[in-house]
Amino acid sequence: MIEFILLSILNLVLLYLMIFALRKILPLTEFEPLALPKGSIRALITLLIILPVPYIVIKRIEVPGEYWIAVIGIITYYFGTRFFEGKFSIEK
Repeated sequence: MIEFILLSILNLVLLYLMIFALRKILPLTEFEPLALPKGSIRALITLLIILPVPYIVIKRIEVPGEYWIAVIGIITYYFGTRFFEGKFSIEK
């Protein structure tokens, strides 16, 4: 259990460092990623993770519990960001 916690912390630190490095390398622009409409990348990532779920359920394939945690996390992130998008703006 302790190894899992340490690996999780290490993953978070590496993710933070990667984001920090990418922000230094790539300048922030007002363009959306891949020149797609706003929210497209979020929707694409959600679809890539969610689409295998019906197949897994129908075929009764044994998958690790981490996959289901990822599925639930992605669903909540997708709908949570859509729900709160623009509701808590600091601009006046």
